[in-house]
Amino acid sequence: MKKFLIIMNIFFGLCVVFLGFSKATVFKSVETEELIIRSDKGKSFIKLGLNDGKQMISFSANDGKNRLILAGGDKPAIIFKNKEGKTIGCIEMGVSNELTMMFNDNLGVTHLAVEGGKTPGIYMRNNDGKTVGSWTILKDNNSVGFGLAQDNGMPSAVLRGGINPSVAFFNHTGDPLCAVGISQDIPHLLISGNNGSEGVLIHGGKPAGMMMVDEDGIVKIFISKEGVFQGKDSSDIRGKEENKRLFTLRDEIKELFPDAKKEQR
Repeated sequence: MKKFLIIMNIFFGLCVVFLGFSKATVFKSVETEELIIRSDKGKSFIKLGLNDGKQMISFSANDGKNRLILAGGDKPAIIFKNKEGKTIGCIEMGVSNELTMMFNDNLGVTHLAVEGGKTPGIYMRNNDGKTVGSWTILKDNNSVGFGLAQDNGMPSAVLRGGINPSVAFFNHTGDPLCAVGISQDIPHLLISGNNGSEGVLIHGGKPAGMMMVDEDGIVKIFISKEGVFQGKDSSDIRGKEENKRLFTLRDEIKELFPDAKKEQR
């Protein structure tokens, strides 16, 4: 008899449950400003809501502080936080639909940024937020460039590949002083001076030789197997008017060192 009563109680309980989920009582939509699912033990929770019009899903740790945030909107993102509430990592989509990943220290300072899109790149930053190392695809001929910078973000050295590979070194103001590489199938070694386009160029063209260039970009002396030529104004190799330096990497500097253009005169 007792077993029969137990079975009947279970039967009526199941009937109540199934009736409770019948079509007549199921909600077709639920509307609320914020939904929180909290654990019965501890302070951990999952929160769904809006923040400044952006959809947010927050996941907390046992201490009740957010550790993972999924954000929607025009720039969806995945945000990781430490126990102090500082963002230590972020994956977001920019306005140009390019994906960016940022890795921060425990204070929230970004030290490594990885960017996608047509010109992907990796950028390393110091404690002052200056880019001190970069690796990206250069726009001129789709070659890969690797840049090393000083602590103020100004360029220190550039290594580039492609059909015109080269290595260039810079002074403290960001001006290229020395370069070795290949340009238009011609190997060259360039030592630049501090005044305008002054410098020395050794190249393997036809004929191979060495040029001495003054600060105005005019070849004053040319030494080759054919002899020594001096004061040939027709050998004027002036640079662009906006920059009279004998050797420049203006485009590479902009792409590899985003902080350099802020510091240059």
